[in-house]
Amino acid sequence: MEFVMSKKIIAPLAVAIAAITSAADAADVREGIELGAGISRFSFADEEVMEGDFGGKVFAGYRFANPWSIELNYARATPQLDSGDGIKIAQTYASALYHFKTDESYEPYISVGAGQLTFDGMGVSDDSSLVGVGAGIKGYISDRITFRPDFFIASAQELEKPHLLSSITFSYFFGNVSSSAAPSSAKTVAAAKMVDSDKDGVQDGNDACPNTPAGVKVNAKGCALDSDQDGVADHKDSCPNTAMHLKVDAKGCPVQLSESVSIDLKVNFDSNSSVVKPEYFAEIRKVADFMAQYENSVVVIEGHTDTRGAAAYNKSLSQKRADAVAAVLVSEMNVAKRRVTSVGYGEEQPIADESTREGLVANRRVVAKVSASVTKLEQK
Repeated sequence: MEFVMSKKIIAPLAVAIAAITSAADAADVREGIELGAGISRFSFADEEVMEGDFGGKVFAGYRFANPWSIELNYARATPQLDSGDGIKIAQTYASALYHFKTDESYEPYISVGAGQLTFDGMGVSDDSSLVGVGAGIKGYISDRITFRPDFFIASAQELEKPHLLSSITFSYFFGNVSSSAAPSSAKTVAAAKMVDSDKDGVQDGNDACPNTPAGVKVNAKGCALDSDQDGVADHKDSCPNTAMHLKVDAKGCPVQLSESVSIDLKVNFDSNSSVVKPEYFAEIRKVADFMAQYENSVVVIEGHTDTRGAAAYNKSLSQKRADAVAAVLVSEMNVAKRRVTSVGYGEEQPIADESTREGLVANRRVVAKVSASVTKLEQK
């Protein structure tokens, strides 16, 4: 097959290719509509038809978010026959384009298409179906403006030999563009997110614990599960259901100590009163918190009075005061009733000289004695 392309088409193509080298970077991903127009030229191998003059070409297409696009093309020219008669030639065809991605400012492509070739002149109008293949280059002047040298070789049903449609067009892209000019570091991060080095199901870019042993269950951050939240991962935890308030060892088991402990709690009362003042609730709370560290601890609430009044009355009053503090521990601080006892000593155990008001107040008191002479679990 022989085609003769005139200098008129070769020169513009050379200029176009040179211009591409200074164009904007090509886009990595495009999706949307592309419209274009430019000049075209038909070249025929049949002897009875000579090369035509320049004509025009328009097209409309849709670019998918992959290497493919589809286009509808229309080209027209009015060449001269050897006899001097003029005719009109029009070619309408649909084509599918496959683009080859590059990191440069241009994008080569190949195409395949089918359509119709129309001859109109000398009193004859003839339509002929055609199929063909083509190739071209998209040179990106900007993200949306493209310069396109293109050729399409077609075989028409009514012609013995294939013919060539060459064109130079400009197009404008309407749609989404993702530029390859994005920082390479972003691509590196994206690539890192796609890697899961420790095979735990969490990609490296999101993995806060990148070296988790194989087979260990992990959370959304890629760290080993710690179901009882004691600081020891499940796969290392020999005591998986430890209460959260207890200290644990390296195996996840509660730290055990054998010891006897006690704490004194002082709550003062008004004269002849067994009402616990709210200002002492915080002090009583300390006893409850202390007992929480020792699961088998118990408390004895001791009630005391000053020496004024009858001894029997004071004995009864001290018991009521002890009972009042015990009731606060049970009802307000949620200490189990079985762990709390109370006893009233009356005026039997003074701790201060009652010649002063301060001494009288000091003797009107309640002392809480907490003890545990058992194996205990230490709190954090």
